[in-house]
Amino acid sequence: MRFPRLALSTVVSFLLCIVPVVVNATQTPIVVYTFSGEIAAVDAALGSTFAVGRSASLTLTIDVNEADVSTNPKFGRYQDLSIIGANIDGYSFGGPSSPPTPFIDVFNDLGGGLTDSVDFNIGAIVGSPVAGLPLLNSTITLLDSTGTVFNDNRLPTSFTLNDFDGTSWRLNFQVADPITGGTIGVESVFVSIRDIGIAVSVPESGTLPLVALGLAVILQRAKRFGHHQVRG
Repeated sequence: MRFPRLALSTVVSFLLCIVPVVVNATQTPIVVYTFSGEIAAVDAALGSTFAVGRSASLTLTIDVNEADVSTNPKFGRYQDLSIIGANIDGYSFGGPSSPPTPFIDVFNDLGGGLTDSVDFNIGAIVGSPVAGLPLLNSTITLLDSTGTVFNDNRLPTSFTLNDFDGTSWRLNFQVADPITGGTIGVESVFVSIRDIGIAVSVPESGTLPLVALGLAVILQRAKRFGHHQVRG
């Protein structure tokens, strides 16, 4: 089947126009947070699965342009935090499976104090029960009692472990009421954070190669069409 010359050139022009749009649409930067450390303490009920001194790692990402849903100028909340990888003494988890969506809270001198902090609240995560206790959530808190690490409540894209004088990382399992199923307590794994990485990167797109392939096919057909015209 041969394409009319006008129709073919129109399609080619259209694809040439949308390629820059696709490139721009797929190059939204993300912030990548990585945490690594070792288990510092384990509640008794979890002792058969987790051991003190074993390694822990976690990687989280969020859109660098994620909107702040808080109206407080001293407090920022950024939702749609994603879990890329998690491993605590061989135990892995992902998600979320349902609301609440994992989020980041940024505190900048909230309440008139001098404390800055950032909390990573990872709820509704998916992982296997341990000792009959379902996985509840994981939380990371980084605290700067001098109040100098943040100048505002924007999503942080640059800091190091040395910027904070207090850190906390917990993996929590639910102790449920046998009648109501509600949470009446938690059993936890406590991780000592040894290193933090933070970077802004641009994810690769699977759409752009498809557009490029389609454009190459059409251009090839256009070339063949031109050869047939010359022969005619």
